[in-house]
Amino acid sequence: MHDGVRALALGLVASLATAASASPFTVGVAGGRVQSASDSTSSPNDDWQLWARLHVWRGLSTQLEWHKLDNDNAVAMGTVNAIAILDLLHGAWVPFVLAGVGVDYGSNTSAPGNGADIATGVGFEYRSPGGVVVGIDARIGVRSVSQPQYAFPGCDICAFQAPPDTALANGEYRAVRLAVGLHF
Repeated sequence: MHDGVRALALGLVASLATAASASPFTVGVAGGRVQSASDSTSSPNDDWQLWARLHVWRGLSTQLEWHKLDNDNAVAMGTVNAIAILDLLHGAWVPFVLAGVGVDYGSNTSAPGNGADIATGVGFEYRSPGGVVVGIDARIGVRSVSQPQYAFPGCDICAFQAPPDTALANGEYRAVRLAVGLHF
């Protein structure tokens, strides 16, 4: 009787592993650092992400990312990116290139800048047969941030731009992240 249960359990595990490897979906979390080239003397900003990837065709995947960026001034910003990923090799150890576009937004009323960015990069992942994905990537990009003007109440000529203490700045930026995901 125990042999029958053991065979059933092994069959179930094998079918789940086969289904996981055939599935086009991967989801995960990542953490890293982002720094604007114009602010290279300060500390980089923390970058926390949630991401979801869809395998489209052969070595091509699309990835949707939601980032939360925090800086030393407690200003939180976010960005949503759509990324294309091209695998350079197939197997468990996979180098890849990526390119994408994003929309940036402020979540702090003192510096609510909005903007857009484009980025390219390279990465390397280990994709285990069991479905666990562990990787690193490095990116370089360009960001365009627009910040609204503010006025002091009762002073029609006292308009100013939001202070430049945001986690996002105009111009070139660079980023590195470590990611962990689950392919299912």
